[in-house]
Amino acid sequence: MKSVNILTVEALRDNYIFLLVNTKTNEAAAVDPSDAKPVIRALTEHNLRLTSILLTHHHADHIGGVAELNASISGLKIFGPANETRIPLITHPVNTNDEVIICGENAIVLDVHAHTRTHIAWYFTGSNDLFSGDTLFGGTCGAIFEGTPRDMFEALCKIALLPHSTRIWCSHEYTSMFLPEALRFEPSNYKIAQRIAKVSKIRAEGKHTVPLLLSEELDTNPFLRFNNPEFANALGCPTGWPTFEQLIKIS
Repeated sequence: MKSVNILTVEALRDNYIFLLVNTKTNEAAAVDPSDAKPVIRALTEHNLRLTSILLTHHHADHIGGVAELNASISGLKIFGPANETRIPLITHPVNTNDEVIICGENAIVLDVHAHTRTHIAWYFTGSNDLFSGDTLFGGTCGAIFEGTPRDMFEALCKIALLPHSTRIWCSHEYTSMFLPEALRFEPSNYKIAQRIAKVSKIRAEGKHTVPLLLSEELDTNPFLRFNNPEFANALGCPTGWPTFEQLIKIS
C-alpha cells in the first residue's frame, strides 16, 4: 500500500487484529477486532483515529470488540458480509466483488465461504495484501463449520490464483502447529523442512509468522498443493490427484 502501513495487534490467546494505518492522515481501519482494549491501546500509542472496521465472519473471536469500539467512537463505518444477521452492527454490508476504499486504498471483497456460510476476505489490489480471516493459515486451511469441502476447495482456489507476491494476513498464529502435519503429508518436500526450521527461529524470537507469503504457501501448504504432481506422488497417487474431499478426510 502506497501510504498505508499495517500494524499487528495481539489479542486473546492466538488472535491477530490488523490495523491499516494511513500514514498521511493517521486514519486507521481495524480488521476483525476480537477485543476492543488492545485496539484502543494501539490507537492511543500511535495517535491514530479509527474510522472503519472490516469483518470477515461472525465468530466471537473476530467481532468481540466491535460493540465497545462502536460505542466509544462515533461515526465508525463497519463493513461486513451482507445477509449475516449474526453481526448486528454492520453499517456497510458488502457482497462478492464489491470494491470499497479503505484508508485511501482499494479493496475487493472475495467470497470464501466454507469456515462459515458468509465468510469473506478483503483483497487490497494495490499492494497484494489479503485479509483472509479463518480461511487459510500457515501450512493448513481453516476448519469447515458451515460449508462443505467443495466450498473450501473453491475458496482456496481463489486465493491460489492471486499474485504469488500476495501477503496473507490470517487471523491466528497457527503456523508452527500445522507445518509438521504438512511434512507428514509430504516428507520428501525439503521446503517444508526448511520452513519449519525458519518458523521455529521466528517464534523463539517472539516474532509473528504472519503475514504469510502466497508463494511459500503454494510450496508448503498441502491444501494448496492437491493438484501438484510431486504432492500427488507423495500420497501414492502417481496417476491421479487426490480429491479435496479425500485430502480433508485424511488430514
